[in-house]
Amino acid sequence: LNVEMKWAIIQALEIQVDVPFKMVLDRLPFATCTVDEYVAVYRTLENTWTTAGPQIQKAFATSKLLRIGVQRYTSPEVVWSDPSALLSKTPVIEAQYSSCKRFFTELLQVSVEPSMHHYMAELEMLQPLSPEQSLNHLPRIQKIYYAISHCLLTHPDCDASLLMTRKCFLTHRGHWITREQLLINDNPNTPEDLLSQSAIHFWNVPSNCLPKVQAITTVCEIPTLTSLPPIGGAPDPGAIVHSDFLTSQVRSLMPFMLRYSYFKAYEHYVRLKPLQKYSQMQVWTAKTLCATYQFNEVQWESPLPYFIKDDANEIHILISGDPAKVLPKALAECFGASPLTIQGMLSAQTGEKLNNMLVEMGMETLPESEGLQGAARSGSSAQATAQKRPRPPGGPENPPKKVCSAAEAPVRATSCITVDTPQTINWTDLEHVHSLPRVDTLESKNQLRAWGQEYVARVLQQSGVGNVQSSVQSGEPYDISFVKLGHMEYGAVHCTVEDGHPSVTLSAKQWQCAAQNRQRYHVFVVQAACSPEVSVTQLTDPCALVSSGKWPCTVTFSPQCKG
Repeated sequence: LNVEMKWAIIQALEIQVDVPFKMVLDRLPFATCTVDEYVAVYRTLENTWTTAGPQIQKAFATSKLLRIGVQRYTSPEVVWSDPSALLSKTPVIEAQYSSCKRFFTELLQVSVEPSMHHYMAELEMLQPLSPEQSLNHLPRIQKIYYAISHCLLTHPDCDASLLMTRKCFLTHRGHWITREQLLINDNPNTPEDLLSQSAIHFWNVPSNCLPKVQAITTVCEIPTLTSLPPIGGAPDPGAIVHSDFLTSQVRSLMPFMLRYSYFKAYEHYVRLKPLQKYSQMQVWTAKTLCATYQFNEVQWESPLPYFIKDDANEIHILISGDPAKVLPKALAECFGASPLTIQGMLSAQTGEKLNNMLVEMGMETLPESEGLQGAARSGSSAQATAQKRPRPPGGPENPPKKVCSAAEAPVRATSCITVDTPQTINWTDLEHVHSLPRVDTLESKNQLRAWGQEYVARVLQQSGVGNVQSSVQSGEPYDISFVKLGHMEYGAVHCTVEDGHPSVTLSAKQWQCAAQNRQRYHVFVVQAACSPEVSVTQLTDPCALVSSGKWPCTVTFSPQCKG
C-alpha cells in the first residue's frame, strides 16, 4: 500500500468519529491486495492503537475485515493457532499472519488456542450427517470430546451450559442427543438385547478412554451403567445355600469392622444402628443373582455380584461368584470401608493380629456409650497389647489430645491464601526446592491422608460447592475434585496431626496440573488432624504462590521431579 493510503487510514481513525473506520477498509482494493499488503495495514493499525484502539477493536469484531485466503471474517470468528489439528470450520490465522501475533491475540483479543466454543461448533457442523456418516467420523469426534474435557480443566472461562443444553453427544447408533438421555456403558459384559434397545442411548466413547472425558461426565452428571441402582426388592437367587463357614468368619470380624467404621467412616457408622443385628449376620451363596434395572423407562435384568438385605433383627448377604473377591466388596459397602481394607481383615487370621493392626492405626477402643466395649476388643490379649504400647504423656498440665473422626470434627477453615494477579510460573524460581529421599508408604500415613481428605470434603460441601469427589486411588494428580460456579476445580490434601504447616510434597504430575489449572488448583493443608482443634488452610494456585514468595509451607519436590 502507498503512503497516501496509510495516511487515509490514520486520518480516519484520528480526526473524527463520524467517519466509520470500516468504510476506509471497505474501500481498499481487497481483490488485488496481497497478504503482505494486509500485513502492512494491520501493522499501521497496531501503531495507531493508542489513539484509536476501541474503535479498531469494535470494527474488527463487527465487520469482516480479516482476510483468510479469499474469505473475510470478524475477529471472533477466527483463532490464532490449533495445536489439536481438529478445527475445520474455524479459520486459523497463525500461518498467514505470523508476524502480527501481538495485533491479533493481545489487541484484537483473538483466541490463542481453540476454546470449547470452537470445538462445539465442530460438533454442530457434523450433526446434520446421517448416523452412518457420523459414525465414519467417530475417531475425530472422540478427539473433540477429549479436547472439550481438556478445555474444562484448563480454561476457567469455559461456558459449561453449552454441554448441558445442546445435542452434542453421539450415541453408539450414530444419533445426536442431549445429556439427559445419555448413559455411559462401563460394563464390558453388557447384554446384547440392552444394546439393541432403541430407548437406551450409550455415549460412543470407549470405556478405557472414560478418564479422558471425566470433566465432561462430572459437569454434566452423566450416569454410568454400573452406577444405576437396582429397582424392586431382593434379586431372584438361583440355588441359594447358607454358608456356615463364611457366616462364622464374618461374625468373628464383626467387632473389628464396626470399630473401623466408627473411627474411619462415622457418618456411615451412624446409619448402621442398631448394631446388635450385625452380630446375627448371615452369609448365603447363590449360583446366580439377577437384578432388575431401569433407565429411560426401559427395564432389563443383569447379573449381580452381591446383594445386602437389611432385616429388622439381622443382616443377610447374598453373594454370587468367588467369595474371596465378592465378599470383601459386599462387606466394604456395608461398613463404609474399602474392599482392600476388608480383604486385609479377612486375611489377618487371628483376632489378636487384627486388633494390633487397628491399634497401630489409632483405633484402640470404642466409647462406652456405644455399648460395644467387650466386642470391640479381642479379650485379654487385646488389653495386654494395649498396655504394652507407650501411653502419651497425660496429667492436668499435659492432657492427651482427644481423638475424633473426620465426620465429628468441627468445620474450621482459615481464609484462602492466593495471589491477586496470576503470574507465569518461572521454574528457575523453584531452584531452592529440595528433593526428598524416597520413603515407603506406611499404612498409618494412608489413614491420616484419608482422614484429611474426608474432612476437606466436609469443609467444601458446607461452603456450597457441588459434586465433591475423591480421587485418591485413581492415579489423578489431585485428591479431590469439585464443581464451583460451573467449573471443575481440583485439590491436593496434605495432613498433619501437629499444629504447624506440614512439609508439602507435590509430584511432577501435580505440579504440571497446578501449572495448567492455576486458580482452579488448590492445596488443602489440614492441621491438628484427628482432633477437635483441626483446621484447614486453602492455598490457591501453588505455582504463583511459590514464585511470589507467599507460600507459607516448606515446599519439596518428590524424587521423580528432579531435572
